[in-house]
Amino acid sequence: MDYKTFLKYWTPLIIYASLIFFISSQPQQVVEGFLNGIEVKDKIFHIVEFFILSIFIFRLLEFYQVKHRYIITIIISTMYGVTDEIHQLFVPGKYYSILDIVANFLGSTVILMYHRFTFKQKK
Repeated sequence: MDYKTFLKYWTPLIIYASLIFFISSQPQQVVEGFLNGIEVKDKIFHIVEFFILSIFIFRLLEFYQVKHRYIITIIISTMYGVTDEIHQLFVPGKYYSILDIVANFLGSTVILMYHRFTFKQKK
């Protein structure tokens, strides 16, 4: 792997994944009644966050011409979301949420629609 490849494809992915980890590592005050409802803004944030992660993963896999890169992108992005939720078990004021994992998965799958749309636009 050459330096330009690393800078163009690996560096943005590493920085973005590190940013997700850093944000998840920040302690949060527990808000009374937070667990009683679904915060829509939070779920939208997760969807957007993991859509962006998927773009970086997909670009990398596309560069290396990996077969089944859409599926692999979704799997890697979603698994990163699962490990992030597990990581939050150890952060004060944060908790493990299946709904966050679902939102992460949905954000990861948007890559399919995004690339299908942009591919049609290029024709």
